[in-house]
Formats: sequence, C-alpha cells, structure tokens
Amino acid sequence: MCHLIIMSHAFIGQRIAPDALTSGSILLINILVLYVGFKIYEYLSKYHFLAFLFSYFILFFIFIVRMEKRGSTFSAFIDGLAATARNFKLLAYFWALVLSFTFFPAVFMADAVCYIFILKILFSLKPSQISPSIVLFLIAAFRLFFSY
Repeated sequence: MCHLIIMSHAFIGQRIAPDALTSGSILLINILVLYVGFKIYEYLSKYHFLAFLFSYFILFFIFIVRMEKRGSTFSAFIDGLAATARNFKLLAYFWALVLSFTFFPAVFMADAVCYIFILKILFSLKPSQISPSIVLFLIAAFRLFFSY
C-alpha cells in the first residue's frame, strides 16, 4: 500500500508542492494519514473513520487548494488530526483551533479560547440539563462571537 502512495505522489504530489522539501513532507504526511486511517478503521467505529477521512479532505482543501499550497501548515494540522481523531471531543477542540487559525488569524488565540469555552459548555451538559435559557445563552454567545 505504501508503494501506491509513493507512486501516486510521484505523479500528483510533486505537481502541487512548491519545492522538493514540501513534496517530501506531504509524502510523509500521507503515509501517516494512511497508517492512522487503518488503525482507526481497525479499532474504532466507522463514524470515527468517516470523521477522520472527512477531516483530512477538508484540511487538504483549506490549506492546499484554498490557501494556495501552504504545505507546512497543512502538515502541522494533519499531525493534530492524527493525534485527536480517536475521540470526537478532541476532534471538536481540534476543529475549533483550525477554524480560529483559518478564518480569524489576526485574533487566533482569542477566537480559539471562545470556541473551546463554548464547546466545553456543550460537552459538560447532560441531556436532562438542557433548558431554554441555556440554549438562548449559547445562541447569543455564538451570535456575539460571529458578529465582531
């Protein structure tokens, strides 16, 4: 299987990488993704595997296609994805960081803290604790957060 990745990288990966170092980095990242993907498929649910796969393609779109070949940033976030994909809560926190970094780079840390705070509230609630006032608070928090 690793041979297939190396061959496909020779045809496709080198064309999207701006230099040889970035090309090699992307190749190693894809081998890591393949390894982690197989382990998730083998030991966890299909939903974990689908979340991992979907997250990989979204990151590829954001950092390679949309942000015009930011391979080093892509590599860093793929490492984060590989580390957090085993747990849906960790994956949600990971995406809070990705969204903050991608869409609000000037105030990255402040946005990340807001996202993580809101996620912590959501994860700490039990279904019986959800009340209309909590729902209104979270809607207001999201509204204020996205309006500035």
